[in-house]
Amino acid sequence: MAEILDAIDAVESQRGGPQEFFEVNADTAVVNLFVATDRGREVVGYLYSDGELLGPAPPQPVESGFTFGGAAVDFDPTEILGVVIDELDDPDLERFVITAHRDSTIRYEVLVRSKRGGLLAVSLSADGGILAVVPR
Repeated sequence: MAEILDAIDAVESQRGGPQEFFEVNADTAVVNLFVATDRGREVVGYLYSDGELLGPAPPQPVESGFTFGGAAVDFDPTEILGVVIDELDDPDLERFVITAHRDSTIRYEVLVRSKRGGLLAVSLSADGGILAVVPR
């Protein structure tokens, strides 16, 4: 997850400036970045792993979705998951996801697998406060 900010910078560097993203997500191996193109009518995917950017994938059509600018992503990777880790007993953090709401505000979410196999979607504030927990 610590590579998310580097991955966003790498995409924006390759594409020549600030970008709008539909989603950025990360697990322990890779960061997936979904860039809005053609005024949000298409999406182009990138992978970032071990400091290397792969892509772009061929553009795909998009029927709807909200975007956010890379500069709006503002969290400390060492702190945002602190409360989740402290509150849950040795959680298995599967994926960290960044998306946008209708008003282009950033939404941070972590998918957590319990020891009993259940999956929780935990919505977080930028400082790691838990906003909502939804079973999946």
